[in-house]
Amino acid sequence: TVMEHCRLQLEIAAADQFFVPKKPSIVAIASIYNAIEEIRSDCLTSSERSAFMRTISNVSGTNSVSEDIETTRLRLRDKMNHNHCSMTSRSSSSIIDELNESETYTNSPPRY
Repeated sequence: TVMEHCRLQLEIAAADQFFVPKKPSIVAIASIYNAIEEIRSDCLTSSERSAFMRTISNVSGTNSVSEDIETTRLRLRDKMNHNHCSMTSRSSSSIIDELNESETYTNSPPRY
């Protein structure tokens, strides 16, 4: 589901320092856009997909093609692809465990 796709991306983002300076809302919106793109075309037509994304953009006051959202979306996709994530066959906890083992990750609190 869209919610599961978003949750997985957000858990991956939590383990990547790239996302620390990003606004949480930007990461959340980027994950929603990515998840919507993953929905099969027989479940959500391209016009429905576009309308949904426009609605999210209007409600959130963001631009779906802003540089910040686009770089965030790309980074989320890259992390998903880099770790050979299958959103349907692996649990998010096993993916997070793999991320933490394969990358240098410090548990220091984020800087504000």
